Amino acid sequence: MTLEILTPDKKVFEGDVTAVTVPGTLGSFQILKDHAPIISTLEDGPVIIKGSR
Repeated sequence: MTLEILTPDKKVFEGDVTAVTVPGTLGSFQILKDHAPIISTLEDGPVIIKGSR
């Protein structure tokens, strides 16, 4: 899947990945290919990106 990470100022990442883990307000969660659409609030913290191989 293609992941694109944007800030108000610029695009900071774009690329093919297999998974991304983000810090949600109620705990971190992972998004995989064909994941159901989701809207969630995020906290400051690590974003873990697993690249496709």
